[in-house]
Amino acid sequence: MGLPMRGGTNQGVEGSLQAIVTSRNNNLRYFGVKNRSSVKVEMEVQGSWQTASPATTGNFSATAYFFARLLQQTLDVPIAIVVCCWGGSSIEAWMSPESLTSFDYVKIPKTPKDNKVEMQTPTVLYNGMLRSIAGYGIKGAIWYQGESNRHVYKQYPALFAAMHKDWEKIWNIGEFPIYFAQIAPFAYENLDKGPASSLMREAQLKIAETQQNTGMAVLLDIGDELCIHPPKKQQVGERLAYLALGKNYGMDYLDYQSPTFDSLKTEDDKLMITFKNAPLGVTFFENSRTGFEIAGADKVFYPAIVKFNAHFDKFITLSSKDVPHPVAARYAWRNYVKATLFGANGFPVSSFRTDDWEDR
Repeated sequence: MGLPMRGGTNQGVEGSLQAIVTSRNNNLRYFGVKNRSSVKVEMEVQGSWQTASPATTGNFSATAYFFARLLQQTLDVPIAIVVCCWGGSSIEAWMSPESLTSFDYVKIPKTPKDNKVEMQTPTVLYNGMLRSIAGYGIKGAIWYQGESNRHVYKQYPALFAAMHKDWEKIWNIGEFPIYFAQIAPFAYENLDKGPASSLMREAQLKIAETQQNTGMAVLLDIGDELCIHPPKKQQVGERLAYLALGKNYGMDYLDYQSPTFDSLKTEDDKLMITFKNAPLGVTFFENSRTGFEIAGADKVFYPAIVKFNAHFDKFITLSSKDVPHPVAARYAWRNYVKATLFGANGFPVSSFRTDDWEDR
């Protein structure tokens, strides 16, 4: 979320120059909260309002700008965005001490010496940045984070729910949505030997499917194997905007979500997979039909042959000569993958698995 439109060191934003020079818009306003990490609550916000223009937009969050631009163009009303973010932060850093009491592993800092990693220490960005804007009139929030929490992917859905509840409490304006971006594929094994990022993507998918007032933009098609910050920020911001348009601005007639796994059925030596949020079915477009694996009771996965059923819009079938009795399927279950399966709306299907075989 923190990557600006102009890009960063060794990191660019695709199409940024054209977007910046054509950005003049008096109906699009931006407030950027200055980065501040603190073990005590700071109530005076630091930042200033700016109007979108070639001279200012380069400093705007790229994801937030593309999100706001599409809303403004579509709704034809003034749109203001308050951007409160810090690259590389943990979710715990944006939560109050009270909201973290049920997470035993979290240690709340008491003194500045306890703030060892200024964007990841629990509560320090809540104290230094978020609390000072709480209560400001908002329609909802967008969230693009997760890489720093891969090692606690099991706790992440509960953390997200606690954060959401925490924010609604301090804003005191009733319930509001948080729409978030699923982390994009990246070769995390080049950084550490932590858990597979597919497990984190699964945790994020669980949030979207089980927690009210949420929605997820799937980014499986825009990852970069060697750069953790993919340059295709326009897709990120606009997919989040489609969620808002569909869920909050009366455009629920739009096909605004990625298809997701729905059900698994075994038939002889084949598995049949169905998808939801896919009114026109799924397609591979011009991609090869790869990325799927199936396994039998031995839990050994082999690449699967993918076929559409005669009623191709309803389900696909998976098979392999190496798995005569399949029981489980997986799709794009790697750190870095290239998406092959999409909805008719062009949005990628999230990576998923039908088994619960831990750490495999």
